[in-house]
Amino acid sequence: MAKATAVQGPASFGERPPAPPAGANHSARRRPFCPLCGCEQADKLVSDVRSPEGALCDDRCAVAWRVLVALRASESTSERIAVRRRSEYETAQPHTSTLSELLLGRWRAGDWAVAPEDLLKQL
Repeated sequence: MAKATAVQGPASFGERPPAPPAGANHSARRRPFCPLCGCEQADKLVSDVRSPEGALCDDRCAVAWRVLVALRASESTSERIAVRRRSEYETAQPHTSTLSELLLGRWRAGDWAVAPEDLLKQL
């Protein structure tokens, strides 16, 4: 007759499982990507970034972000844009892009022909 063997559970229910091998907790070391150009920010951790601005590159992208914020604020209060949007909506036309949308698209695509530094001086 065969002996009955007990099914083994965890060594002890109060014990923690062994720690995963080094490198398994990669989320603590993940790097953010710039929301404007998409470059990885090697000097920052995802866990330290609290807003999109926190993941920006420190140079041109930070200036471009400031330009976009200023343009969007201006566009949001523009009566001319509001009238144009209303007309586009009423006539079922697709809306035309604003300057901030055009610039964001170009900068994200890597086209820096319109320098944000120059625009910032004009705002």
